[in-house]
Amino acid sequence: LCVPLSGYVGDVFSKKKVIIFSLLLWSTATFFTGLSAGLVHLIILRAIVGSSESFYAPAANALIGEKYQEKTGLAMAIHQTALYAGIIMSGLLGALIAQRFGWSTAFYFFGGIGIVLSFILFIRFKKIILPDAPQTAIKVTLFDGIKGLFQKKTAILLTLAFACMVFVNVGYLTWSPTFLHEKFNLSLANAGFSSMFYHHIFAFLGVLLGGRFSDLMAKKSIGARLKIQAFGLLLGCPFIYLLGSADELFYVYAAMGIFGFFRGIYDSNIYASLFLVTPPAIRASVSGAMIMFAF
Repeated sequence: LCVPLSGYVGDVFSKKKVIIFSLLLWSTATFFTGLSAGLVHLIILRAIVGSSESFYAPAANALIGEKYQEKTGLAMAIHQTALYAGIIMSGLLGALIAQRFGWSTAFYFFGGIGIVLSFILFIRFKKIILPDAPQTAIKVTLFDGIKGLFQKKTAILLTLAFACMVFVNVGYLTWSPTFLHEKFNLSLANAGFSSMFYHHIFAFLGVLLGGRFSDLMAKKSIGARLKIQAFGLLLGCPFIYLLGSADELFYVYAAMGIFGFFRGIYDSNIYASLFLVTPPAIRASVSGAMIMFAF
């Protein structure tokens, strides 16, 4: 519900400030979630986490697209690897912390790290990010994101594909640790780590290769990024079936890895493809609209 507003904010205000604000509020709410004394407290704080998180992706991806116009695929692929690395580490650390110190400590730990990181970004953004490009004469309105999305058939199809991938990814992230724990009797910590590690370490490789390759191919064909995404989705499908049906851990882990590799190829151009049919002035807004409909 919040990402259309978040995308609009990312287009009309400084993207750097929006990113820092998002991370700080997101992390603070995560930290205080550990103090929840009941279900209502938990719901309210998780709602703040979700709403503040929504401000990050539209602004961040629009900023990357603005700064790295010739290497958009690779730049966004590098950014995406941070998500994979974070998921791998949280799968291990979250389970270990919760097992040994209780669930509240996990929220304190990750929320605290985020608060510290937001202050580091505040300092570093001034030094390593060039000033924002001058704003165009286009006046951005709250509904430009949704209008920009539905005015382009390519953007609509990209959103539908993204929704399908989100459906699969969220199912995988939610189900795979429990699957390993229940079917193969792995400990919670082992199941949490293994379900995230094999998939995302290969996704790490796939997203970098996909981003680099798509930048090269995009110079030859305008539709290359979309074809590479379709290729990644198609080849990943059989391995999703295999990881759910295999009875030996080796084949489960192999399927997780290969599925992750092709998922990474798709992920490398989620926003780079969208930006092909989106004016620079409303990229954050259109990104927000796509995220809303996909999720």
